[in-house]
Amino acid sequence: MKYCTFFGIFLCLLLPQASFAMTETTFGGSIGATIKPANPGPFEQVTVALTSYDTDLRRATISWYLGGTKKTSGIGVSSYSFQAGEVGRVMSVRAVIETIEGGYIEKTLQWVPGNAIVLWSADTYTPSLYRGKALASPDSTIKLVAFPSLYSNSGTKYDPAKLVYTWTMDDKKDSIQTGTGNSSATYTLSTLPGDTEFTVDIASVDNTAHVQKKVTISTYSPLVALYEERSLEGTHYASRLTDTFSMKGVENTVRAEPFFIVNPISNAIFAWALNNQAYATGAATRALRTGTTQSGTAQLNVLVSKPDSSVQQAKASFTVQFSR
Repeated sequence: MKYCTFFGIFLCLLLPQASFAMTETTFGGSIGATIKPANPGPFEQVTVALTSYDTDLRRATISWYLGGTKKTSGIGVSSYSFQAGEVGRVMSVRAVIETIEGGYIEKTLQWVPGNAIVLWSADTYTPSLYRGKALASPDSTIKLVAFPSLYSNSGTKYDPAKLVYTWTMDDKKDSIQTGTGNSSATYTLSTLPGDTEFTVDIASVDNTAHVQKKVTISTYSPLVALYEERSLEGTHYASRLTDTFSMKGVENTVRAEPFFIVNPISNAIFAWALNNQAYATGAATRALRTGTTQSGTAQLNVLVSKPDSSVQQAKASFTVQFSR
């Protein structure tokens, strides 16, 4: 199971799988074409390569046109590389082949780059002033939402509500949440540690336009941080209690703040212990008191757990220093 510092920045990896909707036309003969990458996305470097069993392309004069503009020409120039345009811009590449036999062949490929963004959120708790992402923890529920930009070959954008969404979790198709307009999906993660891969395939009803996105979500163990609670200022979030806390006066209050425990936090159980002896159970804050004649140290521990889960728990401890 993974751990993370609660003050760190978390980036969710979205593996880019671009959209691809192509029309291919050939005049004057039989010419094949391969395109790499197979699903070129916006601004990607693209290579188109010609193949033929009817004529020797190494001896043919081949001219390449991009968007109607001639870019290169020469004998045996059977491939051409270029950068795809922005999302929604019609791309057209044409090859004009003059064969050694005196024939004339044209090959045209046209498509519109598309894309999709997938955002996800976890139903886990973070304090109100926490600026990071609420990370997923074992047995938590996550929601994924897809925002596609998918176009027909003429450049018309498809209505996201009319696209077909196919969701998979670790390569297992989710037939329940798959369907037209199903741009979001909700899953409960395993109680075991590890990564979970989600994939959404988005396509037009006639399947002429298509985009795929993969999201890998890691689970992190819940954690709990301890802070001093001050009567006039409230919780002192600027300084986390980690090692030793020196008592100021005869009474101080400590607050336990859990991170990444499944919501709602209202039914979380806070079990406090002093020197491994049960001290109190219930509240997220605990008052520490000492008499004026006492001095020394004590170990304060807190275990935060959810009553209906064996994996939704976190603990923290520090040393309390008493002085006369």
